[in-house]
Amino acid sequence: MAKNLTTGLQRGLRQSIAGGLGTGDLFSTASLDLQFARHKSLDSRVTHTRQSSATYVDGDGVIRTAVTNLLLRSEEFDDADWTNNANVTPNTAVSPAGTTTADTLAISTPGQWLQQTVSIASGATLAFSVYAKELATAFTVIRVSNLTNTSYQNIWFDLNSGSVGTVGGTGSDVTSVVGSIEQSQNGFYRISIVVETSGITDVVTRIATVASDGSFTRSGSIYLWGAQLEQSSYPTSYIPTQGSTATRAADVSTSAATTVFESDWYRQDEGTVFADYDVGGGTQNRYSFAISDNTINNRIAAFNSGGSNLNFRIVNSGTSYNPGASTVNAVGASKICLAYATTTNGGAGVSNGTLASASSPAALPTVDRLYVGLSQSGAEPLNGPVRRLVFWPRRLPNEVLQTITL
Repeated sequence: MAKNLTTGLQRGLRQSIAGGLGTGDLFSTASLDLQFARHKSLDSRVTHTRQSSATYVDGDGVIRTAVTNLLLRSEEFDDADWTNNANVTPNTAVSPAGTTTADTLAISTPGQWLQQTVSIASGATLAFSVYAKELATAFTVIRVSNLTNTSYQNIWFDLNSGSVGTVGGTGSDVTSVVGSIEQSQNGFYRISIVVETSGITDVVTRIATVASDGSFTRSGSIYLWGAQLEQSSYPTSYIPTQGSTATRAADVSTSAATTVFESDWYRQDEGTVFADYDVGGGTQNRYSFAISDNTINNRIAAFNSGGSNLNFRIVNSGTSYNPGASTVNAVGASKICLAYATTTNGGAGVSNGTLASASSPAALPTVDRLYVGLSQSGAEPLNGPVRRLVFWPRRLPNEVLQTITL
């Protein structure tokens, strides 16, 4: 099987190089191509477990790591956990989940918000999101602020056109705003704001109905459902809460049993791994993938450490043959490759088109499992989505590694 795969790969490479490196031809020669974001399902060779339930509303099919919804009563905006809840009429519309649990929010009092106060970790990056639908106004504004409302960030949204409007704020406690809007089911959009915090351990999440983009004039009404505040650099799939916060446990995905690992898709003596993922915030190690025997002594892996360092690991029986580290975005999207072979400069790591210094492995580890978004023992989660993970049973040339990671 390995011979047939190698022959196919060589043919694909020749076609790609002759045609100016068509990456579609190259990816078609991979022995493993896990396209989580595209297919929204798992390859039959992947075993997936989790310790809590998941909610699929507008999920993108990627592998996720543990996250907590810090808001209480995420679908009950008339509850006392929400301040100014007298502006809410409960259960008036069909929600994105297909149940009549969406509420109507109508605010007319100047300066008033539907709001909830939440304790956070100092210096946290936060993503606040909620599902909203146009009713008597198309416009809504959401805000994350400090307790005194003297430092905050706002984003307005047009629920008719499905667009992000005016962005702005003030102060140094809550900064660095990013917004997004995504279409969901039953006429709803999921709107979100991502902020950085500094020197505070509490924030207030706020929602208001307004007359127009950039306006603070309270007017009209909208439908709301599924609010979420999480320590994350982007909004993850929705986690419903009631009287307490709720955590979605990390997804654990491994591939192939020990007895069929190499004969299925993996090649022990050479290979190339490609990963397309977003790395979340944090100072701990955050792994995009690890191929291992469940120990730190035998592994082929890549992980982001504190700051903007991307680390590649090729370790056999405790001896490291690691390519050099690369500098990547501390938080956000990355495309990387890690290639290995027992040749001079056979170990190579590439991130976003940039080649790190090479290594020359004298021996390669015997391994029996692949972890997606986790370390060699199923720990140290990525804190971000893995969109695609690909394996070729050949050490691809450096110029190819650079091209496919751009």
